[in-house]
Amino acid sequence: MNLREVLVPGCESWVLYRRHVTKLEQFHMRCLWRIAHVKWQNHIPNTEVRQICSISGIEALLISAQLRWTGHIIRMSESGLPKQAFYSQLEHGTCSHGGQQKRYKDMLKACSIDLKELETLAEDRSSWRAMCKALVQHFESERVTELKKKRSLREAGGRPTAGGFTCVTCGRICASRIGLYSHRRTHPHP
Repeated sequence: MNLREVLVPGCESWVLYRRHVTKLEQFHMRCLWRIAHVKWQNHIPNTEVRQICSISGIEALLISAQLRWTGHIIRMSESGLPKQAFYSQLEHGTCSHGGQQKRYKDMLKACSIDLKELETLAEDRSSWRAMCKALVQHFESERVTELKKKRSLREAGGRPTAGGFTCVTCGRICASRIGLYSHRRTHPHP
């Protein structure tokens, strides 16, 4: 039995929000820590635990499953209910308060797939699989490098300079205006 069968059965048709991915990722990492016999006291980052277990993140697994299912839907006959639901549009309706809910097609936009070329890409199964695998690998490598960069920045004690507020006395960069105000109080007054 593999991870997809136990943790995320039917994830191909889910509409994923960040909060869902975060919860699944937390559970997935707790399981990997137990499998790899890693304790939190060891201070081993999640990226290294994934390398020890030679497994990618749960978000990459979800994206891979969803891309695979999208290819099946596109190659399906016109009378198939999933294909009809995939291509259907609402004729009339009202916008809900608080912003619109995500649709399944929004996930494809996040993967940088042009919806106009989607049908031609999915017709050839082998090229579709290769493209999906390349997209997921690119996504996972970008995510890992971003996590490593954030960790090294955090360990160095620095803060990102973009959007920061700089102290004119000592040059320290504070993340917020209020933080800069409280930092200025540490300097002696002239």
